[in-house]
Amino acid sequence: MTAFFLFDTSALVKRYHLEPGSDKVDEIFEDTDNVLIISELALVEVTSALLRKRNQGEITASAMENALAQFARDVLSELIVADLTSDLVHRAREMVLKHNLRTLDALQLAFALVSGAQTHFCLRRCQAARCCPSSRDNHP
Repeated sequence: MTAFFLFDTSALVKRYHLEPGSDKVDEIFEDTDNVLIISELALVEVTSALLRKRNQGEITASAMENALAQFARDVLSELIVADLTSDLVHRAREMVLKHNLRTLDALQLAFALVSGAQTHFCLRRCQAARCCPSSRDNHP
């Protein structure tokens, strides 16, 4: 049965850097019945997150390049990249005002909310708990 998974960057990075939750992300990717969705925003955020890991000495430059190459392959073959729309930006702005979220968290959460109820959200725990109590357990 087809299942839809929307990844925010903190969950998606687990695919390219081994950390707690990486096994769950790999399991989701390996199931060919799953539909994997990211926002356009993740294209920049994943690159930034991996660069930050390299700058902090968590990964080598070579590991970062390999991870970015794998991400590029996944974008071309595994992931649906959804556009960042003006409606989404307005919804995120409302969430910033209502829930005191950071900009990128609000954008990712707004994207998850407009994606529909039949999508499994792979969100960072603190972000999901703040605005989507029902999605607390839907994160790698």
